[in-house]
Amino acid sequence: MDRTALRTIIPAIMGLMLSSAVSLYADDWQLKKNSRGVRVYTRAVAGSRSLEFRAVTEVESSMAGVLKLMEDIESYPKWFPNMKEVKLIKILNPHEVVLYQMMNVPFPAHDRDSYFKVTARRDLASGAAILLLSSMWEYGPEIKNVVRVKSINGSWTFLPSKDRDAVTVTYNLHTEPGGQLPAWMANAAVVKRPFTILVKMKEMLKDPRYRDARTSELRLFAPLIVYNR
Repeated sequence: MDRTALRTIIPAIMGLMLSSAVSLYADDWQLKKNSRGVRVYTRAVAGSRSLEFRAVTEVESSMAGVLKLMEDIESYPKWFPNMKEVKLIKILNPHEVVLYQMMNVPFPAHDRDSYFKVTARRDLASGAAILLLSSMWEYGPEIKNVVRVKSINGSWTFLPSKDRDAVTVTYNLHTEPGGQLPAWMANAAVVKRPFTILVKMKEMLKDPRYRDARTSELRLFAPLIVYNR
């Protein structure tokens, strides 16, 4: 077989393999909650006792409004349940920042904290903005009686509607809470927590600060807005 044929066939085979793998992977999701316009799915992760979640909703907002809310880190405790503290630690470059957060965990478990990187990406074809979340647990010193979360893998995806001010929001996350937190306790929040976050996000976006936001007001995520859709 000549090289030209190989260059044609190999990508096709790889594409089919990738398509099959994605399809199988997607079939693992189980719908756990569908209420108030929010759907929450979970699935098992190999080698982990903690479930991964995917929460999806549509918000009535412009992309500028959604991204301004995501930039407003000080607002997070208002719509992320049990968030005790959150800080912007460092802007690494125009596309990456490091955040710190501490979560209040009910007694007798210890509070959790984490350092993680947010990497901004955009898809020119669809106009989607993507924020990738990954652990940077060694970035700062650990605190006595606070358990450091060392495994974080997730993303926020924002897909704008083509004909109106609406954005489909998908929040995906898997973490290992660490310490002696029982799996049942950690997994009990895997449905409730993202559901609450997206419901509160919808309410937050009604605030004029976000509802009337313009791209020119964005400090971190302005490059994520695509004009040539």
